[in-house]
This record gives sequence, C-alpha cells and structure tokens, in this order.
Amino acid sequence: MTEAPSVPSVDDPAASVWRIGENLPWTAPWTGERRFWLQPSEGFPGLTEIVQATAPGEGEPMLSGMNVMRQRLGVTRLLCHVCGKPTPKSDRYLFPTATGTFLPMANGEQRYVSHLPPTHAACAERAMRLCPHLRTRYARPVRFPTDEGRIRPETSLPDSLKFLEAQIPRDRPVVYSYYRIYSPAFSRLVQRVRAEHAAGDGTREGT
Repeated sequence: MTEAPSVPSVDDPAASVWRIGENLPWTAPWTGERRFWLQPSEGFPGLTEIVQATAPGEGEPMLSGMNVMRQRLGVTRLLCHVCGKPTPKSDRYLFPTATGTFLPMANGEQRYVSHLPPTHAACAERAMRLCPHLRTRYARPVRFPTDEGRIRPETSLPDSLKFLEAQIPRDRPVVYSYYRIYSPAFSRLVQRVRAEHAAGDGTREGT
C-alpha cells in the first residue's frame, strides 16, 4: 500500500521539542509511520485488519488521527491515551462530553461508544490544558466505569486514512480501529453529564 502524502512540519514554537506524554499524546501518528498493510485479525477471527508501522518519534507528529496499532492497544489493554502507560481502575478517566457518540441498539437503547483509550487523572488534566479540542469544548474527565463494556471492530474508513481508499479491498470488510460499547448505566451517566455540560454545569463526575 502506498504511503500517505507528506505532512508539513508543525510550526508552533511551543511544540519545537515534542515529548510524548507531555505535549503530545502517545497515540499520535508520526510521518515516519506512513506504512500500511493488511493481515488477518487476531482479535476478530475471520476479519482482515489494516496494520500500521509503529515508530513513534520518527519524522514529525501528526496532530489528527491516531496510529491504528496504538489505538487498538490503548482500547484493549486500557493504556493511557496520553502517556501510553497502564491505567489502574482507581485512576482511569474518559472525556465523554468531547469524544464518542451514541449507538442505537436493537432494543431501542442508546449506548455510549468511544474509540478513545482512557487517561490517568494527571494526564487528563494535562490534556485539558494543551489540547485545543478539549479546551474549546470545556471538556472535563469522567471516571471510567467499573463495567468496561464490550470491544467491537470499526470497519468504516476514518478520514485520516482516506488516502488509502483506492487500495482497500472491496470484497470484504476491513477493520481500522476498535471501540468500546459501554453499559446502559454508564450510557445514562454520559447523557446526564452531557446535558449538564451543555447547560454550563460540566464538572468531573464519578460512576
């Protein structure tokens, strides 16, 4: 599969030295990782997954999208989106007011789903200060639920990989990322937190 078009270097003076976990999330892709191929899925037998080279620190970071391999590791192993280290149950958060969406279920329920790995509390605080996406939405972290939900494969081509569209086989689904479908209880909590947030009362909530 061909490489992505070249990505210009980030010219933000504050980001002249990139430090993963400090001013750059662990999941961020780098220009040196623009190599992709297909292989049978280990997590979902019978499906095909896209695989991406992993060489964090090689080239320039790209501040949109996620390296597909680190994204899957973060979701399945509950590694921190910001620093890449394991998140213990006592220190595990999400940003559901700024990320994720609701998926209609067969029984009429609306379940919260998210492709983002969790974060530590300290990493979440750092992300709130540095991430424009979170800062402009006044996002606040919510404690990760005790019920970790179910992992499912995402077969819709993300915008960050549209340049590969002509080379993706059309005779079978291809897995690009993983996401979690969260429990009805946590989904109701997210709905409440989003409503409070929209009303200007977004604060950190627990489960």
